[in-house]
Amino acid sequence: MVVRKFLGRMDELRSREVMMKRKGAKLIPMYGRRRIGKTFLIKELIERNGGIYHLCSTAVRKKNIQRLNVTISEALDIPTFNASDYISTFKDLIKSGFREGIIALDEFPYLFYKDQDVISEFQAVFDEIISDSDITLILCGSSVSMMEDLVLSKSSPLFGRRTGQVRLGSIPPGELGLFIPGRKPEELLEIDSIIGRIPRYLQEFHDIGSMEQTLKQSVFSPDGYLNREAFILLREELREPDTYFTMLEALAGGKTRMTQIGNASFIPAKDMPKYLGMLERLEIVEREHPVTDNRPKSKMTRYRIKDNMFRFHFKFVMPEMRPIELREPEGPFQRWILEKNSYISTFVENLVAGYAVKELGFEKAGRWWYRDNEIDCVAYNRTQKRAMFCEVKWRTEPIGAGVVNELVEKASLVKELVRMEQEYLLISRSGFTKKAVDIMEEQGMNYMDGKHFASKIYGHT
Repeated sequence: MVVRKFLGRMDELRSREVMMKRKGAKLIPMYGRRRIGKTFLIKELIERNGGIYHLCSTAVRKKNIQRLNVTISEALDIPTFNASDYISTFKDLIKSGFREGIIALDEFPYLFYKDQDVISEFQAVFDEIISDSDITLILCGSSVSMMEDLVLSKSSPLFGRRTGQVRLGSIPPGELGLFIPGRKPEELLEIDSIIGRIPRYLQEFHDIGSMEQTLKQSVFSPDGYLNREAFILLREELREPDTYFTMLEALAGGKTRMTQIGNASFIPAKDMPKYLGMLERLEIVEREHPVTDNRPKSKMTRYRIKDNMFRFHFKFVMPEMRPIELREPEGPFQRWILEKNSYISTFVENLVAGYAVKELGFEKAGRWWYRDNEIDCVAYNRTQKRAMFCEVKWRTEPIGAGVVNELVEKASLVKELVRMEQEYLLISRSGFTKKAVDIMEEQGMNYMDGKHFASKIYGHT
């Protein structure tokens, strides 16, 4: 069964409606990676507020204008315009009496492929044709780089005209269960670590069924929807996808420093900032440094794959392409079963950092390291003079007293925070030994097992 109704995103929906209710013409660029749910959000806004939805294409200019004229005619139940350019189309639209509501042009960058003057034409549409109306013009696109360059950059004719902008991200963790109901929080956490919170990807788990079935049919199969998704996205967004593929393979293989990634990818050092910068811009990769190191150009910078779907693909799919192409999914699936606790542990560290900021009142949270010492998550609030040190163990055996004591010892190495009130949080998938619990209880430490933590993030079922 395909999920077709609008789910979640109510806060985002309300904020867009507030934006649209301002008087006067509004120009709202909306963009985000493919499959993120932009079209569903736009159609829900139109359903609630009235308007016209049009999907652009890569057809020639004349055909695109004809298609837009037909879309407007069908939406408003009026005769089709004979306009031969976008300015004339919008003039006819205003003459028809349409002066309030949404006009959404989905995949707007497609128009640019065959008509590079189209941006200037829409500048005239906004400035001269709809400026006295209450129309909300939504220009939507899946190519993040093109939307930022064509619509949002200072060199764009549309620069300075936007009323706001929407870069749509993944759904909030607490809404994950709406898309794949009936799953326990621990399973939602595991699914999130594999594909992220992308509505179209979640549909695979909704439609196919169990974790094993979905991975074997959609990921570890040459015909599966998710098998080549990473490759397709890179091909759509980037001019040199193979170069970026090589970089992501290096990152997935444990290369974290710029020089290491460059050497493994055969990219000259002088070109690395450009390539890594683009992956950061697309939010596929992120740079990180010890959370207490606030220097703009820290020498302790590392890079990691931020996007969960890309991280999983380059860790468990790319190295297994031979058995996948031979339609032998059992081997890749068993490798996932064998290594998943280690993989998920790193993912949970990121969840803890977000939880510390959003739920526990800390200003900043993230990994900390110095030489051979590393703490999974350190959070602090300088105003409140609070610091929290967290250890994550996602494995089959419970945490023992040694792990607790080691965390306290490592916390003393974070010199920048030693004068703050010290707090501790330990998270263990499989719980804790009695001795570990006794120590944590005696010292007033906070601790959660995997089920408890997953419920905190993804909600109770």
